Amino acid sequence: MTKTVITSNRVSASLEIGVVRADYGDVLTDIAAVFVTKKGTPLPWLEWLLKFGDKAIVRGYDVAPAASSRRSRTGRLIMKAGRGKRWKVPSEFSGTLRNNFVTRALDGLEPTILKIMESSIKAT
Repeated sequence: MTKTVITSNRVSASLEIGVVRADYGDVLTDIAAVFVTKKGTPLPWLEWLLKFGDKAIVRGYDVAPAASSRRSRTGRLIMKAGRGKRWKVPSEFSGTLRNNFVTRALDGLEPTILKIMESSIKAT
């Protein structure tokens, strides 16, 4: 959204630039935000990282080391069934709408971004 004010000898404008929507709806609908397994099960991995925090995502299973690398897509871990088990995104990677890897990466960068934008505008 841009606001422009024109007076006798002067033009003043403000510009608002957004990286992503606050609810991440624009990136969560991207095809890359969901991994589809060989069995056709969609895994909305990006939504888990951005919004689910420490909530359980998979109930009845947990992650365990694979006995054989052939049993695992990554060669290291498998999902193992068990009563009362649950899997969640590890805390160091989990996030909520207001606190996730995107917000943590951009936190504190606003002054730097504004300086870069100001110098770019003045140079034109």
